[in-house]
Amino acid sequence: MKLHSLLVTMIFLGFTPLALCQPKGGPNVCETGPLTRQYGGTEWYVYSCSDGRSLVVVASPENPAAKPNAFIVSSKDGVKRLNGTEEMMGTVLATYDELKALKQADISTLITDTKNQARSSVKKNR
Repeated sequence: MKLHSLLVTMIFLGFTPLALCQPKGGPNVCETGPLTRQYGGTEWYVYSCSDGRSLVVVASPENPAAKPNAFIVSSKDGVKRLNGTEEMMGTVLATYDELKALKQADISTLITDTKNQARSSVKKNR
């Protein structure tokens, strides 16, 4: 799981504008979670980031879109940003469209859910 978290962080840093990945106080780390969600009819892992307003959505290994493909969803002051990867065709485009339709409340709920998932994973490992 640590390797997957590292991959998520690397993807985040590679596909994100510099201003987004380097908030005040240090680099943005996206390893809280993951949640498993369906977008575009395929399975994706959702991680929340240390800035408290961003998500990384990564294609699961079982996802036919895995190349890897990843999306960054961020919201600041009510303005949502969505950054995707490489070519967007088929299920990847459908995923992009679904993520684009997320409301601020949906993003906040996903962030809360990733934190709850992380807490429950820690309790299970004790």
